[in-house]
Amino acid sequence: MIPRASVADVSPFTQTAQRPFRQSMGVIILHIWGLHIRAFGSLFEPNIPYYLNNQVITLDNKLKKLFPTVAKLDKHEIMSFRSYKLLCPIARALDHVGDRWTLLILRDLHAGPARYSDLLSGLNGIASNLLTTRLNQLIESGLVLRQEARFGVAVYELTPFGRRSNKLLYELMKLGTAFPQQEELKTPGNLRFIAVTLKSILEDVLPPDVMFRAGLHVDGEFFLILCENGVCDIRHGEGMDELVCIKTSYLPLMEVFEGRLEFDAFVSSHLVIETPGEEQKQQVVAMLKSAIDLNTQGFDSLPI
Repeated sequence: MIPRASVADVSPFTQTAQRPFRQSMGVIILHIWGLHIRAFGSLFEPNIPYYLNNQVITLDNKLKKLFPTVAKLDKHEIMSFRSYKLLCPIARALDHVGDRWTLLILRDLHAGPARYSDLLSGLNGIASNLLTTRLNQLIESGLVLRQEARFGVAVYELTPFGRRSNKLLYELMKLGTAFPQQEELKTPGNLRFIAVTLKSILEDVLPPDVMFRAGLHVDGEFFLILCENGVCDIRHGEGMDELVCIKTSYLPLMEVFEGRLEFDAFVSSHLVIETPGEEQKQQVVAMLKSAIDLNTQGFDSLPI
């Protein structure tokens, strides 16, 4: 007798990283509630495309009801990879990072290695299967590395090639600041996305011979800022016990970096700096002012 099992236990679509989709002779054997359900190739319709594990598949309404996590994916977002096939390096770059969510994944990985769950929670609105697909694409492009961390947990991190995307993302941030915000915005599940902006600004502000190390606390999340030899690294989840500690909240931090909040008002009402001495505190304030002034340069000249 076949033991009873739940859909979550046997669905090949819920855990794509561990149970890849397999099709042999057009037959899929599914064990659901102790029954054998055979879905033959005749159930697949060419006008309903879905993307799974680097393959385009099609499901009829019956299978879509069995697997709602697959059914809710946007067919325009999960088709197979496409190429511009143009003799242009910009188009060639977009072949690898131009799909929706791809640049945002790179953005969040600039905050250091991340577990799959960290990325999924931070990218509010992305489907689990689509995140898996995008990560696999970035790995194949040499931008992201997947490796085992402590206790056998897999983490994703940028390769040296992937870290070169920081200036691109910073310029996109400045361009995005010029556009009006949409209504009903979703709040990300974590603040990893602030790292790439801070990293790029600090690298432009701090002299190469200056070493700077501090903890950054933003709305209860911790970051370690480490700048040395002209290169800055910002790591999410670290920096809780640093001698120099900067505490603030995300909304006023965003407003002052976008020029919508005066720096003096930010310092007096939304910033706490803990340092061993007053001189170090003033140095941190001066560094932040230089970073904010640099970031807001040219905002007024944008035509939008």
